[in-house]
Amino acid sequence: MQYNQPPDRRPMSAANKLLIVIVVLLIFTAGFLSIMLGRGGQPVGPVAPTPVQPSLPPQGQLNTIDEALDNITPTPPPTPVVMATAPPTETPVPNFEMTPAPTDIPTLKLNSAGDQVRRMQDRLVQLGYLRDGANDGQFGKGTQNAVRSFQEVNGLSVDGAAGAKTLTLLYSDDAKPKP
Repeated sequence: MQYNQPPDRRPMSAANKLLIVIVVLLIFTAGFLSIMLGRGGQPVGPVAPTPVQPSLPPQGQLNTIDEALDNITPTPPPTPVVMATAPPTETPVPNFEMTPAPTDIPTLKLNSAGDQVRRMQDRLVQLGYLRDGANDGQFGKGTQNAVRSFQEVNGLSVDGAAGAKTLTLLYSDDAKPKP
């Protein structure tokens, strides 16, 4: 069987046309008969509307509009729906103080150099652990001894290297000056 054949373009024969007309007439006849038999043989026509008489209250019962309005039953208000909710929690107050994370604080040790060493040396001078003028940005033996002294006075483990704990305490207000 081939699917790509062109459609048959021959004209319809007279017998085919007659067959189609007969089938259509049979369908209309069957519909007409079902309608007629469904109504008991009465012809179908326009349906006349049944007149509706307005219902009036008995005479003498309502004389004025105010009396009529007084007799109207109002719609009851809707019943409120109570939904269970969780009790409110206290909103935390934001803390705007910057606390450096331990990973952001490099360990400064012997032979380190740069601005961070100079800043640490400035604080050690301020607290009295390092002499004035020794803040040159080079972590030498003098800076190492000052860090050891600071660690000992402030109760930290003494290793001479300025790690996260040492630097955090050094820059805080809790840092103890040299006795």
